[in-house]
Amino acid sequence: MAATTYTINGSSPTAVLEFARPNDVFLQNLSTADTVWLDNSRGVTATSGAPLGAGASKVWTAGMPLFAVAGAGKTVPLCMSDNSGAIVDPSTIAAQILQQGLATSIAQAIYVTGVPPVDRLTDIVPGGGPNSGTMDSGVGFVGPVMDCSAFPSLLLYITDGFVNDSAKMRQIVVRWFADAAGTLPIGTEDWFIPIINGEMSVSVPTRGRSVQFEALALTTATQDAINFWVFGSYRSVPKARFIIENTATDTMTVQVASESITQWAGNASATSSVTGYPKVTAGPGRLTARIGPITTAGEMTLLSFQGTRMATWPLPVSAGVTIIDADVDFPIAPVKITLANNNVAVLSYTVAVTEVGEL
Repeated sequence: MAATTYTINGSSPTAVLEFARPNDVFLQNLSTADTVWLDNSRGVTATSGAPLGAGASKVWTAGMPLFAVAGAGKTVPLCMSDNSGAIVDPSTIAAQILQQGLATSIAQAIYVTGVPPVDRLTDIVPGGGPNSGTMDSGVGFVGPVMDCSAFPSLLLYITDGFVNDSAKMRQIVVRWFADAAGTLPIGTEDWFIPIINGEMSVSVPTRGRSVQFEALALTTATQDAINFWVFGSYRSVPKARFIIENTATDTMTVQVASESITQWAGNASATSSVTGYPKVTAGPGRLTARIGPITTAGEMTLLSFQGTRMATWPLPVSAGVTIIDADVDFPIAPVKITLANNNVAVLSYTVAVTEVGEL
């Protein structure tokens, strides 16, 4: 193939093709650092032409003249060939990646975000799980401090020793530490959850370099055996979530679902309070209510399993219907809703809890 290399300078445009050619031609910028600008007009400049970067190539379409110019004070070799097929030059491509800083940017991105490996769960219990012990009412079984710094989330799996007590409430205390030895605490979480059919599992995002779990039996009067495994996972888990089917007692069932709506409706007797136990998912949700008419001011309260007030909504006097619409971040524990009716008459109410997001 016939090929010609033109020296393109920045002082004035160079006529590469003074007149239009009947065939396509292949162009390649042979410079390793400088750009050349192309146009079919003799008045091409570094601001008006089409840029062809260092090492880059393109096909110039038949029927158009070609003029080229370099940047001010620059000299750029431009190769033109009658072979209009694109030439693949791996060494040129590699040089471009290095010169333009792409290799460094890619390496930095991998360093920051990492390469997601296959998520093979890793047992992080010292010596290997399970870790076994006993727990009693108010007396917990405390597990070892475990290094979890290599994993974005953890999977906790617990088995309970007594089947006849397997639906009772358990308190799981999660302690996070900033160091591997567990001497620098940075946070504690309290979960109140049922263990159904003698087992429970939940994924939780990692919040420290090391972690420790403690389990307590809240309602049993006899010691219960407990075994737990803790696995490190490369899966990202925004928040520990699972649905708790609530009742007025401590016997509960867990359901697997991605979304649910629980509605509670009725009539509260005069000057009395009513309490509802909705099914909730640990995590974000929405609580809505329609209450009224209200002749004497009252309130509606959302309480945690321990009886701590999470939110209170005043119910002012109103001849119509009072509407409550609020975002709620539900804890990893059962909750209850209490409606105080100070009316001398019956108070009608409808309360709905809507879960947000997926497990």
